[in-house]
Amino acid sequence: MNVMIVDDNTIVRNGLQQFLPWSELGMQVSATASDGVEALALMRAHPADLVITDIRMPRMDGISLCRHLRTEFPGTELIIVSAYEEFAYARGAMELGVRHYVIKPIDEENLRLLKDILLDMKVQLEHRKRLYEDLYNGAMEQRLVTALKQRDQAFFATFFEDVPTEYEQLDIDMTSFCIK
Repeated sequence: MNVMIVDDNTIVRNGLQQFLPWSELGMQVSATASDGVEALALMRAHPADLVITDIRMPRMDGISLCRHLRTEFPGTELIIVSAYEEFAYARGAMELGVRHYVIKPIDEENLRLLKDILLDMKVQLEHRKRLYEDLYNGAMEQRLVTALKQRDQAFFATFFEDVPTEYEQLDIDMTSFCIK
């Protein structure tokens, strides 16, 4: 799983790169950038699965970067790490689907928090990847048919939580899910 770190502060960028156990997390830092413009160019050349970004940076801030990433790379997970605790920043991030907002400074406690967040995101990204693969290879259709025949309420209780919402990205002909 590829991660991009975006922060105009070199110490923070290098610190996140050095002090988180990336290989233990099953991740690697594939790119770093000092602002949103540089990050967007890097994403277009080599997309990352996860972007960790600051908010206030020159040329393009983190909120604008998240907005661009949501449009161009809707499946990319986003984490904001910022010194700004103002609710307006957090609200703007949440509106763009950012689920995690970690406040600087990145001390031991925040590193542990970030590590836990990354572990959770890894599980979610792997789960999403399996769902996409299931959708592509027809396994999801078979699971649906079986669940309907068995009237498996537990399956349907969690089904809609698990189905990806980025159907446009998958380019799937939804008529293939018609149950005969």
